Amino acid sequence: MELKIGNDDFNLLINQDNIILDGKDDFILFGSSRNFNGWGKFRSVYYHVCPPGREIKAEDEERYIDDLVLKKKLSTPAAVILIPSSSIKNEIISIGPVSAIINIFKEPNKSSICDNISVSIMVVVDQVLNQGILLKIILDIQKTLQTVLRDRGVDYDKLNSPSIEMVCKGVNEAKNLDKIQEIEDLTRECVKKAVSLALEELGYPPSITQILSAAGVEIDDLVAAGAELLVGVDDTPELRAKIRGQLIKSLQDINVISLVLAGIRVEDDYQLHRVRDVDVDDDPAYLYADEVLGMAIANQIAGTKAIFNFKRYDEDKPGIISSLGPMLDDICAGLVAGCLSRIFEE
Repeated sequence: MELKIGNDDFNLLINQDNIILDGKDDFILFGSSRNFNGWGKFRSVYYHVCPPGREIKAEDEERYIDDLVLKKKLSTPAAVILIPSSSIKNEIISIGPVSAIINIFKEPNKSSICDNISVSIMVVVDQVLNQGILLKIILDIQKTLQTVLRDRGVDYDKLNSPSIEMVCKGVNEAKNLDKIQEIEDLTRECVKKAVSLALEELGYPPSITQILSAAGVEIDDLVAAGAELLVGVDDTPELRAKIRGQLIKSLQDINVISLVLAGIRVEDDYQLHRVRDVDVDDDPAYLYADEVLGMAIANQIAGTKAIFNFKRYDEDKPGIISSLGPMLDDICAGLVAGCLSRIFEE
């Protein structure tokens, strides 16, 4: 698919495996990526998706890139940016002279939704800019990208360093360029819209089960923990299927979701010692807010009787529950206790 962006000074060819930007004339490219870090004059930029499992040795990288330039018949001088990925989502937003081209791709061999993506972004401004404005726009891109990712539930700190490229027609020393504030505003708007759309296609923001998974808890782990303390009934595949179904159903209740999220967020803050003078690494006896949350979850799912069931799971800590932190173990005990109580109530 070939698209025009900006004011006809650039052509963009994009498909699942290729993104090629061609300029009518040489343009300025500022870049911060694994194999391109710096700036220079170019006639084309090529984002190349490396095949899964294809490792390119550092000493072979230059020759590999030269071969790509010849194979793709790129306009030279050309900048080639390598993207290791098995799947990639592209989004393009153009408003006036500004275009944002976003590539969000999943890392091979990773499954957790909250730390399995990498981001590459190229912003094209079809105008001549001075260096100060150019650098300010690059900072705006970084801040906007970081804000949108965090707003959509992506842990920015777990990402590989995002690849950011900035393209403009040229650089001069002009001090008072017209409509600079407008260009900055358009850049932020384009980046925000493009990143949001790409994340939505990849399933962001995450569901509560995906958030639990990112915290180290899978639904099947909870099923196994629930089955471990069965009394008077056989542990059968049919019963485990019922437990699983009830867990999924309970995690659709906004009140259960709210209580689970509260516990996960608090645990995260405590583990990273984000609260001064608070240390719960050894799960002190005076900390009982975790049990309050656990009992509230159990009660929300199956009423008062589930609170007594919660006590069993909290004390015995079967399965996955025994390996969790001070907040998360009680949250999971409450989930399991509530669901088991609901099942045997019916």
